[in-house]
Amino acid sequence: MSASPAVLGPLVLAAARDLLRNRVLLFFTFFGPLAYLTAFAVLFSTAGPGPLRASAPGLLGWTIASSGSLGVAVALASWRRSGLLGQIRRSPAGWRPVLLARLLALCGHTAWQAAVHLAVAIALGLRPVRWWPLPLYLLVGTLAFAALGLLVGALTASADRAAAVTMLILIPMGVASGAFITEAPPWVHALAALLPMRQQRNGLLAALSEADPAGLWWPLPGLLGVAAVLGAAGLWLCARRERVLSP
Repeated sequence: MSASPAVLGPLVLAAARDLLRNRVLLFFTFFGPLAYLTAFAVLFSTAGPGPLRASAPGLLGWTIASSGSLGVAVALASWRRSGLLGQIRRSPAGWRPVLLARLLALCGHTAWQAAVHLAVAIALGLRPVRWWPLPLYLLVGTLAFAALGLLVGALTASADRAAAVTMLILIPMGVASGAFITEAPPWVHALAALLPMRQQRNGLLAALSEADPAGLWWPLPGLLGVAAVLGAAGLWLCARRERVLSP
């Protein structure tokens, strides 16, 4: 069934309200990174703009990653436990508009959080080199980590477990990828180069802080590949386990 605006609009609004009501999601994706960014900038204010230029892209990447993955994983696991997944399949709308609405709501949800974080970073002294790549990384990053959330949500039986598993994946990935600290042993940097959050952080760093745009493009194919592989795996698991996504 095609997702007409009459069907998709209310679904997007409902998904957006659900995201705003999730206090755990807001803490890990908005208030926590914002407090860390502010404290980091204040503590290293005497060191000039260098530390802020290095840390802001990583924290922005964390916001995109945690919002995309938690926003899908927690919802999917909760829907399964409550039986809502079966109702979605049998509803006139079907599952496709519901999934599309969730992705659109996630993009909007992540966009306003990223805008606030950037505004605070600019107030603290960040001077972005270029703006135009940010919407592209916002979209591609949300897709990649929403696919991760889809896979986690397909494998977990409750919202609490989905949140716990997602954070067990994201926190080590964020530490290794430079979302919180940029100094690490060389072997950590070598391993982190393969992680999607590191690729996203490098792209955002090139967009916001580096004069040379050479690093802008190469992370995008990796993030799109993550979205394709994990998204396909998550959809396959959902269809196999519960036949929720069958036509």
